[in-house]
Amino acid sequence: MIGFPENFKKNDDEDLLAKSLQKILDALYPQEEEEEEDIKNLSELIDIVYTKLFLDDNKKITLTIEKNANNSLKINIDNLR
Repeated sequence: MIGFPENFKKNDDEDLLAKSLQKILDALYPQEEEEEEDIKNLSELIDIVYTKLFLDDNKKITLTIEKNANNSLKINIDNLR
């Protein structure tokens, strides 16, 4: 439960409240690392996966792959653990 003092003024302390609540949320749900890379061929994708899982010793990664207008691929790498 979150409690506020009786003399809490909403307008004066709104920024402080927002920052405090954000700190609580960050503690409960830490931001996961995210990387973004553009690749031109699938062998680069294999290299990225190998590097992130084996060389960087992560146990899990999540990839989001988007096709760019020039037919290259945009890779978002999330959930590095």
